[in-house]
Amino acid sequence: MWGVGNIDSNFLNHQSRITNLTLKQRLQNHLQDIGWERDPYMASTGHFFVQEYIRQQLAQWGSVEIHTFQVRGKTCNNLILNSPAQTQRQETKLPPILIGAHYDGVPYTVAADDNATGVAVLLEFAHSFTQIPARYPLGLVAFDMKEYGLLGSADYADSLRKQGQPLGLMIALEMLGYQDFTPGWQRYPAF
Repeated sequence: MWGVGNIDSNFLNHQSRITNLTLKQRLQNHLQDIGWERDPYMASTGHFFVQEYIRQQLAQWGSVEIHTFQVRGKTCNNLILNSPAQTQRQETKLPPILIGAHYDGVPYTVAADDNATGVAVLLEFAHSFTQIPARYPLGLVAFDMKEYGLLGSADYADSLRKQGQPLGLMIALEMLGYQDFTPGWQRYPAF
């Protein structure tokens, strides 16, 4: 976990330990570094640190676009890493595929499964697809304000629609980490 005064040193330590690790270890490290209370209103410091962690991770693999939107006077950010298709010699332009995960969390929780797990996988996709490009152009998006009504993803979709940019597919990475079928184990959400 980061403290207010040591964000840069923890990031550098994380970078050095992530270099030669297995995928499982890298995912666990991401989860540890994202595991903050990060509701944008109730835990704004944790929200900021997680947002910055994601931005720094994505920046290793290319230029990070920041899509800014407003919610009740608050400035919010979606973070986007665009990855080109495998080949640049295409006769027709292929529509991009979006892969997204939200990084805000439910108030008073560290939101490990909802949705630090999705963000960890998104970061590893960024790593993988820059090593071996996909056949289609990709947009890897860390969405903000999902827990307040899918606001970040809705605003981003609206901006793409206004630009006339078609999509080939959208994949949402959500709650990928854990399930237990024991009756009564999960108490949230209700039922």
